[in-house]
Amino acid sequence: MVLAVALQAGCVTTRAEGNALRSDMRMLKDEMARMNRVQMEDKALVVEKLGDVSTRLEQTENNLRSLRQQNADHGLKTEKIIAELQAVRGEVEEVRHELGKTSKSVEDLLVRPPVSVATAVDAPPVQQATGQPPKVVWPTEEKALFALAEKKYEAEDFGQTIQALNVYLKQFKAKKGAALDEAYFLKGEAFSALAGKSANKKGKEDALRKAVLAYQNVLTGYPKSKRAAAVLYKIGQAFESLGFQKDAVVFYEEVVAKHKKSAFVPKARKRIKAIKKMKKSKKK
Repeated sequence: MVLAVALQAGCVTTRAEGNALRSDMRMLKDEMARMNRVQMEDKALVVEKLGDVSTRLEQTENNLRSLRQQNADHGLKTEKIIAELQAVRGEVEEVRHELGKTSKSVEDLLVRPPVSVATAVDAPPVQQATGQPPKVVWPTEEKALFALAEKKYEAEDFGQTIQALNVYLKQFKAKKGAALDEAYFLKGEAFSALAGKSANKKGKEDALRKAVLAYQNVLTGYPKSKRAAAVLYKIGQAFESLGFQKDAVVFYEEVVAKHKKSAFVPKARKRIKAIKKMKKSKKK
């Protein structure tokens, strides 16, 4: 299961392309509004329309992944479109749930995480420097390289931690016995730490998205890892901080259901309770 979406930079986005994408978004939202007005006795018609909207939504998501990598100098409000797309996706899932077609699970979210998370570029932040940074010579031995990454993390040099782990994952991905789940976990921890140190909202959210991508590799590639419960909880925390409370609950509930002896269970229960309480207060 591939989580991180492969992104390719394209040509400069034109104003016409941006307007066309916004127009598609408006049409999608109008279509969802019409669907929500249909009575349940017309279920067959709703299902048919739902399939059409879902296909169009997926096409729009693919276009957006490409557009995020393109120059936005022509006024395309990418972040606003992402938010609108998330709202449409949420409406699609709600209709599916009402029709008894689906229930959201960790597996669903791993396959199709929120667009803003899936389109995050998996790379460490660029460090500002006055001169040419010295070239780093990384250890060629597996354990030595991982130990260096751990040392950089303990020293709170999170950018270097991530770079060391990227080298480790590239060089030893096919090596039997390599601590790949630990490498992905530490990479997620490094991005989470960067989020905590970020002085602005955009930097924090960007780091959190990258942390989720790193953590998810543990669940999809190494589901029996000793880090599984921790990863589920930490993805829940990241989603919660990014504003995806419903998705966060899915991961917290997975901790409670499948890792009953984990120290993260009480923490997960506490967050579930807090989110549900907040949801009830908003309805009043």
